[in-house]
Amino acid sequence: MSESHLQVNLDGSTANRKTVLWPSSKREQETIIRGLFEHNNWKVSEISNQSGSFWKIITSCNDKTFRINLYISSVRDEDRQPDEFKMQLGNTYPEHDEKGWITLVLGIYTIAEGSNKPKYILSGYDRNRYDFSTNPSIRGTRTAGLQKAYTYGMFKTERSILFRPEFIYYYIEYTESLFGNNVRQESSKNKTASIPTTKQFYDYLIAIRTIPFLLLAGISGTGKSRIVRELAFKSCPEYLQDKDGTTPGNYCMIEVKPNWHDSTELLGYYSNMNKSYQFKKFLKFLVKAKMNPEVPFFVCLDEMNLAPVEHYFAEMLSIMETRKHPKKEGTDEVNIEVIKTGVIVESQYYKEVSWKDNDGINHQKIDMSDKDWYEHFFDASIMSEGEKEQIQKYQYSRTLQTEGLTLPDNVIIIGTVNMDDTTHQFSRKVIDRAMTIEMNGGKLSNMFGGSKDLEYLPKEEQEKWQNSFRQLYVNADEVLEAHKEFAKEIIEKVPEKLENINTALKGTPFEVSYRVLNELTIMVGVMLDNNEEGESIDDVINQALDRILLMKILPRIEGDSDMFNLHNAVNIGDKTCHNRLEWLYELAPDIKHKEQEGDDHQQTAREKIKEMMDRLKNQDFTRFWP
Repeated sequence: MSESHLQVNLDGSTANRKTVLWPSSKREQETIIRGLFEHNNWKVSEISNQSGSFWKIITSCNDKTFRINLYISSVRDEDRQPDEFKMQLGNTYPEHDEKGWITLVLGIYTIAEGSNKPKYILSGYDRNRYDFSTNPSIRGTRTAGLQKAYTYGMFKTERSILFRPEFIYYYIEYTESLFGNNVRQESSKNKTASIPTTKQFYDYLIAIRTIPFLLLAGISGTGKSRIVRELAFKSCPEYLQDKDGTTPGNYCMIEVKPNWHDSTELLGYYSNMNKSYQFKKFLKFLVKAKMNPEVPFFVCLDEMNLAPVEHYFAEMLSIMETRKHPKKEGTDEVNIEVIKTGVIVESQYYKEVSWKDNDGINHQKIDMSDKDWYEHFFDASIMSEGEKEQIQKYQYSRTLQTEGLTLPDNVIIIGTVNMDDTTHQFSRKVIDRAMTIEMNGGKLSNMFGGSKDLEYLPKEEQEKWQNSFRQLYVNADEVLEAHKEFAKEIIEKVPEKLENINTALKGTPFEVSYRVLNELTIMVGVMLDNNEEGESIDDVINQALDRILLMKILPRIEGDSDMFNLHNAVNIGDKTCHNRLEWLYELAPDIKHKEQEGDDHQQTAREKIKEMMDRLKNQDFTRFWP
């Protein structure tokens, strides 16, 4: 331990001095532990040290009893930084659960100045996130976090929950909720959770699990915005359902206006007049999604290209490029349960809020928790009891204030677009970052009975749909790690297919790059996760390539005969190709979809290329869009 480290004082300030550890004597430790647990009518009836940092405790109050396996050790200074601390359990650490007992892993930080009686701050850790056998130290506690816990009573960091001892029973009762990740860990253990077996939604779910940004294109009236609502209805939990059954709480419609020439209508702005940030509907919805992490949230940007997309959406396009799985705290292991992005709204704008009431009187509130911000954005009087219970978990969390607002990994952004004289064209920058699905209507007779699609489902069905939207992969390496048995074939075959496509497109601005390769590999991984019929890896790669052609590559392609004609014909197999579209047609996989009577036809890449070839022949110009 160092001779001087930045410590918290009894008055809440900080100063440099040597870290004070709790006593080494087991008798003195027992006295301290009793003090932690005995208050407000709670009494410890049994306490014994089993070994090292491991204690068994039985504590009761009225008709409530907790049997606790407690692992506790000092929070001590870490040499790497003058304000960083760590906790080490030593050779005694939790290895398994004991039926009827709660396992608690706590660090204890001592605030001691002179002859004053010491006070303590506890640091609670989610033991499921750490392998103590290989990594006995939990690092990352900072003086600032300890100071906030001492001031507020409780403070959530990325690695732990810091709290004063009087909150220990609140911590025990709501441990899973406070960490906010146990449901996700449980549900994501089944990585191959099936996508609901319906052809109608398969392409949407495959695309969303590859990239959570879709463009739905088609003529007016084909149900583009309706499909987004339908997905929200199917996955909306009861506590977020509206009474009228018209708008699920996990759905947000944003109507794009032709005069949007910057991001202020979407991302808000700081008002010098009001001296506070003006939060728009989109940002409020992201906060809602952040605090309901197990539920997919759908943003529908209706008529997305009424304004130039790059003008108002450029920042979001850049933010989505920063998606990555962070490392687990205190280790070099990647945490596949979470996807992080860069910051959309900086933390400084969540330090305080100002507003005027109906009488024109100014109000200001500072030091707001995440729960406070939620209640500032949404009327608590109309929330269900379930929603109130959900946001209560964030009563002591201040991640908005300390980290700012990032893009939650349960948010799916879907833009609906019409390609006509009243709208703007998409640049390749936008198309490259989205999955495009063309909707030109199915069989008209399938409209009947569709009203039942916009209804809430039973809980069991909701949960299946909620899990079906979860994204497991951000980069190709994660797919190779998850499907090691196919890694060699993926590495050999997937790049080769795209290189052949690039050869056909050489000399045009339509060649593809690493981004498309990465997303094709992710789509292969998603399809392998849901390969219930046991198709071969070659079949899976071909199906993924078919959809990547339709959703990523063909939407970028447009031009006249001079763009596509070849100076010299090219032989592909037994076919002679005179232009690039004919060449692409031969490279596209020959997919035969199984369709039953009454099914809407599912277009393949070859069929779309044939459509583009016919348009080029008839009009001397072609593009993906009708």
